[in-house]
Amino acid sequence: MKVDREAVPLRKSAFEGLVADLERLVVDDSEPGSEIPSEGELALRFGVSRLTVREALKVLAGRDLVELRNGRRAVVRALDSSTLAKYLSIVIRRDPSACLELYEIRMALEVQSASLAAEKSTRASRAAVKSALDRMTVAVAEFAHRDSSDEYNEADIDFHGALALASGNQMLALLLTSLEDSLRASFQESFDGHVARGRSLEEALQRHVQVYQRVVDRDRRGASAAMRATLRESKRDLLASFSRSFAGQRRTPPDQE
Repeated sequence: MKVDREAVPLRKSAFEGLVADLERLVVDDSEPGSEIPSEGELALRFGVSRLTVREALKVLAGRDLVELRNGRRAVVRALDSSTLAKYLSIVIRRDPSACLELYEIRMALEVQSASLAAEKSTRASRAAVKSALDRMTVAVAEFAHRDSSDEYNEADIDFHGALALASGNQMLALLLTSLEDSLRASFQESFDGHVARGRSLEEALQRHVQVYQRVVDRDRRGASAAMRATLRESKRDLLASFSRSFAGQRRTPPDQE
């Protein structure tokens, strides 16, 4: 079979060029869940060896674009936030004070998320937000008898995730979903700081209730303001947690560096 050389433009790196061509095939011409052509077909199409195709597909698998299966054709993966989530999680683990940078990202994204949810949420998406809120309420009630912080934080993460989905903006939801693993560390720091400040969990819960109620009322401005107030209080909690951690150490808390 004669190879169409015009379909394989010359590049500085033939392998990098092949990876770029395969990425376009996967992203532009294929649907999630579909199979791409076999290694042999791709080798003929691009004028390279099957081994080279196999190595290029491994690069795409590393980017979470395809799923490789032994003896079978590769399958196009649906786009998700796992790659970004892993990176952000590592940053937080290496430097917990990066939670403050995460807070700034959340302020930019989640205020908009709440505003859009007030405008575009459906009955089903609001039910998902309410379900997470109900779980937070149960965790608060149980905290007087046992440490239910894990349950509270998980429900809190789900609350913000459900709100992002309720916004109706797929890209915004994808970005906020990518923060979930990082939020676990951030929420635990915030929870500890909230308790250290002598504030009640009922107070924190009520701030979330206000966000939800503004969304139900279709009040975009009110939802934005309620989310902004919630996040500002979270920052105060984070600073309290870090101040406690830095106490007794000859280091400056991150907000004062």
